[in-house]
Amino acid sequence: KSLPVRLFTIGKKRSKGTQLLVEEYMEKLKSYCSVDDIQLKSNPKHT
Repeated sequence: KSLPVRLFTIGKKRSKGTQLLVEEYMEKLKSYCSVDDIQLKSNPKHT
């Protein structure tokens, strides 16, 4: 059984180029394992 892959992004929105790369990478990985793309906002109050 394969382990799930989780891609975390913390902070600002991704650029269009970065988003395209992430989508392409996730599409390739889907055949081998489950993939989650998790985007979190940064919390400047607690940094």
